[in-house]
Order: sequence, then structure tokens, then C-alpha cells
Amino acid sequence: MWAWQLRSPGKMYLTKVPAPRVSELRDGEVLLEVTAVGICGSDIPKFLNGGPLQLPGWPAHEIVATVIAGRSVQMATGARVVGLASSHNGLSQRVISSAETLIEVPPQMPDEEAVVIQPLATAHAALSRVRTMRGASVTIIGLGPLGLLLAHLAGESGAAAVTGIDRIDRSAIAAAFNVHETVWSGSHAWATGPGATHPADVVIEAVGHQTGTLNDAIAIAAPDGHVVGFGVPDDSHYGIDYLTLFRKRLTLTAGTTHPWQPHLTEARAHLLTHPEIARKLITHVLPACAASHGYELAAKPEPSVQKVVINLTSFAA
Repeated sequence: MWAWQLRSPGKMYLTKVPAPRVSELRDGEVLLEVTAVGICGSDIPKFLNGGPLQLPGWPAHEIVATVIAGRSVQMATGARVVGLASSHNGLSQRVISSAETLIEVPPQMPDEEAVVIQPLATAHAALSRVRTMRGASVTIIGLGPLGLLLAHLAGESGAAAVTGIDRIDRSAIAAAFNVHETVWSGSHAWATGPGATHPADVVIEAVGHQTGTLNDAIAIAAPDGHVVGFGVPDDSHYGIDYLTLFRKRLTLTAGTTHPWQPHLTEARAHLLTHPEIARKLITHVLPACAASHGYELAAKPEPSVQKVVINLTSFAA
């Protein structure tokens, strides 16, 4: 089969590799034919930094696929599914994945739009740990695709006001995702300036891959507020401003999505009700032959670039 292989930092090559076999399936796993992949912000540092030779198809975990075979009672052969490629190797013609990280796609939903269910599920999981959004003032650091999805969910959950902060000007798209105020700034400048006089009940760090933005979130939070560490960390240890966290009596939550299927189910229902958010979020749909270019686009964000999706059923330029 074909697969994209990351062989050095920022260098991805289309190659041929042995296809996974039905005989390799373990209990609870399914063999999938991948039809669409969404590029996640957490994929970008992996793409740019490289590292030891990884599985073909890595790094890509947001997938839509068709079940070819399985050893799971949850997924029937022929089912069209969406969710997490459990080995993060979705940029391949075929993959083996746990069925527990997948649900079926509604028949009326195109593959490219259905990809959004997976990141939307992670946003839903993060906000499910917050006591309440109703009436809260919310600040989101980072208005990439996931930051916008978090803003949309916060607004739909009854947040009184949502402020979004990003180093890229996101004003053209933010209002469509329930952002009331868009701040074109670095988070530290906001935290030590206007943000210090406008504390928020809930602050969501949706950037990740650095330690400073979490401390900015702590600085922005109002006393008795809630800080959500949503962005994926690259460092195992974070030096946080614990004294401020302590004195403000803040709640800090973080963590990966678990279990997957309930949150995927909620995300699917939400996207069926609000199909416009996928259409507005996705700015680029590229054929499989242009996957490497898709990662390059996503790695250099501009106001015109949000969600990049790769259609794996097409090789046409």
C-alpha cells in the first residue's frame, strides 16, 4: 500500500510499505481504509522536529475511514467511521486501530466535514470538566481550529462572553464561533496589560507545546476561576506560578480525551446541529499527493489558513 513517511524534520515522502493484514488484528481492533485525514496542531511539532523513524503514516490521528475487517462487535464491516487512529499513523492507505476510539459517521455527512468530529470531541471532553459555562466570562488563548471549536462550545453552553487571543489576526472568522472579542496579541502581553484588569472566570490554554502560555492563563484567571490546560505539552515538567494559582484559589484541569466514544457521540450530534462550523473551519482540502504541502500550510498559519484536510481517495493534483 502507499503511505506518507516522515524521514527528517519537515520532510515527508510518499512511499510503498507492506499493508496491515487481517491476521494481525487483536481483539477490539479493526482494519480500516482511510478516506480523509485532518491535520491537528499537535501534529505540527512532530512534523517539524522529526526524530527517530516513525510508523508510515505518522503523524496523523484525525481520520475518517471504512471498516474492511475487524475483531470487534462494535464495528461492522463496511461501516464508515470517524475518530482517532490509535497509532497516530492515519496518513496511510490502510491502518489498524482500536474500535473504542471510533464511531459511525452519519450517511449525509461528507468525509471532509466528518473529520471535524474528532477534534470537536476533544474540545467537548475538556469543557466537560469545567463546573459550569453558563454566565461565565471565558478567555481562550489560541484561536487555531481547536481554539475556535472550544469557543463555539463555550458560547453554546451559555458563556456570557468569550474573548479569544491569538498572535494571528482571527477577527474575520472568530465571530462565527461565538467569540465576542478578538485580541490580536501574544498572551503574555495581554496577561500583563488589559487582561490583568479583565480577569476571566474560565481561561483555556489552547496553544500547547510551550510552558509560558499556561502561566499567562493563570495570570488572566479571576479568583475562584478555572484554568483548562488543553494544549498538548511537549515538556514533561512545567514550571507554573503556583503561588498565584494558590492565592486565587484556582482550579486547574488537564488531560487527554477518555473515554472516546461518549465524547465522539456528543461531537457528532453537535456537528449535525451546526454543520456550518465544519464548513467555516475547513479552509483547505487537498488530495493525497499534496499531503506534505498540507502540513507545510498548517505549520505556517495565516489568517486564511485554519483546518487543513487531506482527501485520501484522490491523488489528483
